[in-house]
Amino acid sequence: MKSLCRIAALLAFAGCAATWAASEVAAPTEPPTYTYRKIDGKALSAHVFFPAVHGAQNRASAILLFHGGGWSAGSPEWTFDAARRFADAGLVAIAIEYRLSEGEVTPIEALDDVCSAFDWTHKNAEDLGLAGRIAGYGVSAGGHLVALAGTRGCAANGARPDALLLWSPALDARRCSRPSPGSRIRTSR
Repeated sequence: MKSLCRIAALLAFAGCAATWAASEVAAPTEPPTYTYRKIDGKALSAHVFFPAVHGAQNRASAILLFHGGGWSAGSPEWTFDAARRFADAGLVAIAIEYRLSEGEVTPIEALDDVCSAFDWTHKNAEDLGLAGRIAGYGVSAGGHLVALAGTRGCAANGARPDALLLWSPALDARRCSRPSPGSRIRTSR
């Protein structure tokens, strides 16, 4: 009986090791990267994840992904897992880099980058094999920027998302403001 348990344990361990080895071999590949905008000496990137079946005969709708990070941290790589899932579902998923708030750069400039990303995607739809609509996906600060692009719009070029998918977006900035020193706080009773 003991040897049967040992054999079962050995087979289970071998199965786990084989699964682990297979996952090591199937590491995700890096997506093609394009420059969608150059501003202030910086090239901003768009990382494009294509669906498995994609081409001239198999065009797809797109979704642009914008990371969170409080407007001052983060990178497009933070959305790569979600981009891969969207590509697996048949969409062209594009993880976008935008300028982070520091020095003279504020979320207003980041919104300009978001608008430029939608404009670039519309202008390159044929080359990217896009058909249909272009959605926006944003997490936290990225959700705030996508929501602004979708509701306020992008005045300079008119490009905006056709649909919004927002994950924990910052939408009500009034709740984040603090009273100035010396002001009286009014409360309702």
